[in-house]
Amino acid sequence: MHEGCCYDRHPRGAVANRLAELLESTNQQLFAAVPDDDSRIDGYLSVERRLLLAEGEYAEITGLVIDSAARRSSMSERRPRMSTVRRSEP
Repeated sequence: MHEGCCYDRHPRGAVANRLAELLESTNQQLFAAVPDDDSRIDGYLSVERRLLLAEGEYAEITGLVIDSAARRSSMSERRPRMSTVRRSEP
């Protein structure tokens, strides 16, 4: 993400640690909007599985971030390719 993003205000390690935890979670899924050439991440969507006694199971969007440059580009006029984010094996 570029200038003005809230992630710029946090230590890089803190964001990396939270990302690692999210990727290990069995009730959360993270998707990245990427161009066809995989050259960058234009945004992400995080979804969490919830289970309520009264309502049952449902999914809740817990995060949606789109890069400001992507918002100004043609990305808003087309459907971006969403890729599931997976933890890479060491």
